[in-house]
Amino acid sequence: MARSKRNTRAPRDFIHQITSDPALDTTTRGRLLRAEAAQANNFENLGLFAAAVVAGTAAGLSPSTVNGCSLGYLAARFAYNHIYIFNDLVPPVLRTGAYFAGMGCVFALFVQAGWKVNGSVVS
Repeated sequence: MARSKRNTRAPRDFIHQITSDPALDTTTRGRLLRAEAAQANNFENLGLFAAAVVAGTAAGLSPSTVNGCSLGYLAARFAYNHIYIFNDLVPPVLRTGAYFAGMGCVFALFVQAGWKVNGSVVS
């Protein structure tokens, strides 16, 4: 079994290892770097998504509404990550569409939660 080149004692050096590894071709290097960036973007957006789910649940939105928006967000993030990583094969402008689709699901939860709290008609 081949040993991994990844240094588990210094995992944040992974990007440096990728950029300095002469065995990687340009396409693979680019995809690995974009995968790392996509992962960071997921963590940056996780708080907003979690807050929207909590707001929707606390406001008493129906489980189907919260679950539907959550699944829509997760599907959009799945698409976003794949478009981001493989943007050498897919037009990068699609990444923006996937991002806004996910954010639309998040803000739909916030808006519907606000309507529910204010007594407006919502599911």
